[in-house]
Amino acid sequence: MKNNYNILTGAPGVGKTTLIEELKKLNIHCIAEPARRVLANQRAICGEALPEKNPSLFCKKLFEQSVRDYNALQNNSDLIIFDRGIADTIAYAGCFKLQSSHYEKAAQNYPYNKNVLVLPPWEEIYSTDDERKMNFSQVCEFHELICKAYQKLNYNLIEVPRSSVQERVQLAKVLLNF
Repeated sequence: MKNNYNILTGAPGVGKTTLIEELKKLNIHCIAEPARRVLANQRAICGEALPEKNPSLFCKKLFEQSVRDYNALQNNSDLIIFDRGIADTIAYAGCFKLQSSHYEKAAQNYPYNKNVLVLPPWEEIYSTDDERKMNFSQVCEFHELICKAYQKLNYNLIEVPRSSVQERVQLAKVLLNF
């Protein structure tokens, strides 16, 4: 287990990126969400986002990027927070009704800290953009897929309450001991 590898997860539009940006200001090493990087890269290459065009390839690319992120910091003992972990690929596969057993098996080879911070769906702050196209009902369904993926891999989910960014930062500080 990599106790210094911490995951912050949740469905799109729940405040993960905002929280990550605040944690970076405290000199915490944070890794950006792989899905947005994969989407931007694919849009630059072919002009379209992969989920709509080829969900299977999107999940494969997402998994590969997540593994690269994980492996890039193997020798780093500092506290690291990942905006999504490898198990999120399982949830994306489920969202697209794809087989996920190979991602489940592979995720066991890349352990993170067993305590995973999960931000719940929050309709008041949810908005769509070029990459975030789910309606709020779909966001809630995806949140459930994320939780199930992590629970299946025996992670402890710790819900970060809907509150101000500063309150969420303070809770993260307590939960992650920094």
